[in-house]
Amino acid sequence: MAVLRDDEQDERGAGPARAEPSGDKHAVEDFYDLVTDFCASASGTDALHKGYFDGPADPAPLARAADRLTRLVGERLRLGPGTELLDIGCGTGQPARLLAEETGCAVTGTDIAVRQLATARRRAATTRHGDRLVFHHAEATALPFPADSFDRAVMMEVLTHLPDTPGPRGKGAALAQAARCLRVGGLLVLADLTRLPAPPESRPASAESRPASAEVPSMHVSTPERLLALLDAAGFDPVGVEDLSERVRPSSLRTRRAVVERRRPLTSAYGVAAVASMTALVEGLARAERELGYVVITAAVRATSGGRPGYAERKHASSAGPAPPPSGTPSPAGPA
Repeated sequence: MAVLRDDEQDERGAGPARAEPSGDKHAVEDFYDLVTDFCASASGTDALHKGYFDGPADPAPLARAADRLTRLVGERLRLGPGTELLDIGCGTGQPARLLAEETGCAVTGTDIAVRQLATARRRAATTRHGDRLVFHHAEATALPFPADSFDRAVMMEVLTHLPDTPGPRGKGAALAQAARCLRVGGLLVLADLTRLPAPPESRPASAESRPASAEVPSMHVSTPERLLALLDAAGFDPVGVEDLSERVRPSSLRTRRAVVERRRPLTSAYGVAAVASMTALVEGLARAERELGYVVITAAVRATSGGRPGYAERKHASSAGPAPPPSGTPSPAGPA
């Protein structure tokens, strides 16, 4: 599988020098609709994001590790009863359900994958806090909410699916939408894959060695520095940047192991072709992770209207400054 990397930049480092498509919305939607049930059957969790591990020898199952990462993100968001959280790219709603249950916040989730949203709504209806969970079909670059609607926002492994190009379908447009929907001083947390710098002695990757994927559509991996630049342009100030690369790296290998160990029931449920395709996919992701990092960035919407390009027409502004930074950083053992 091949990861499409945003590494061809113009001389100012402002983004890819070549023109990119405006986004692969339907390809991404179709991909996640197809893999949702399979991945849940293999890994034991509806969460499709990475897990947080103490290290390669950590025996935590994928479901527990995924919830650890969700809890870390929740801590950075400083959630509590009455907090209104926007989960952009909410998937099947597992993070939303966990955060609503454990923090008392209300979560509005958006996603483009129809089957994932159906799962999110079905699961929410069976929980005792379902009245604090709402899910909408919407693109990250065209959120259907008025300005100043939310206290917090989260994007877990969402920006990677958007190209780093000007226009209405890129990373910058999604971050601008998040800024528009957040109240002044509101926090956004990004948790996503990043591109690691290539070793000086390395040669250009061949087609065989490059992390490759036609199966995972629209994968555009940026550097942490580029993500920070995009946040700044959208009107955010960084509060914290955490490199979790080593903590999440076992995720793909654990997923591959789960698929291999459950090959027989998975084949019975989904067929030989689906299992073969998914096995190739997770093996490709495991290979790709040698070139990928992972970062959690916490950022606050600027309190001054001049710091929010394009939103001078806002009818009011809060007098409150940015929310205080999260207390501390993850301990070596990670979140519980």
